Amino acid sequence: MEMITKERAAYAKDINAAWARASAARNEYVRLIGEAKARAITAIVDVGKMLLEAKDALPHGEFIPMVENELRAIGGIRKAELLMEIARHPVLSDPQHAAHLPAAWTTLSVLVSPDLPAERLKRAIETEEVTPYTTRAEAKALLRRALPPPEDHGGSEPITLTVWLDPAVRDAFQRWAVEKYGKGERQSVSRALANMIGFVVQQARAEPAGPVESGVPF
Repeated sequence: MEMITKERAAYAKDINAAWARASAARNEYVRLIGEAKARAITAIVDVGKMLLEAKDALPHGEFIPMVENELRAIGGIRKAELLMEIARHPVLSDPQHAAHLPAAWTTLSVLVSPDLPAERLKRAIETEEVTPYTTRAEAKALLRRALPPPEDHGGSEPITLTVWLDPAVRDAFQRWAVEKYGKGERQSVSRALANMIGFVVQQARAEPAGPVESGVPF
């Protein structure tokens, strides 16, 4: 009987040791994978920084052909522009936040929006509204919450730039706004466009559909 008890004790000790080793291995993998993910964020930022350097260094007219030909793996000039915006962003490019951000550039491209102030994004990271697991859809929801209250146009639905304007069109308009009015005016011009679209939508609801002419350069 005593032998059986000792065997059970030895078996239990072996099991506990095996669990301890498994737990240590798990924690080590969590650490290593977390560090690798953080390096992925850093790599995205580094690519954006190198694109910025190349854009400044190359002669006029050389940057876009380089991206579209020699750097086809980038995914086109629009993605290159987004990567450069991420690299310029004071929060997304900060190494201390790398471990807390999603590693998908498509999600980061939403968080880089000028409609999401840097301080609001920092607070979202601190309160875990933004985590390594944040999806693009969740990032868009955060962006909608950060938008200022829309002006009342008399309708029952809120009028916002995000709701009424396709993201690709919004980005095109904002690039145009920066070129025409300067970076400091981009948000106010974007909101003005949102209000204009709200008015058009209200008119469309009240009148038969027809062509609408606009001075917006699309």
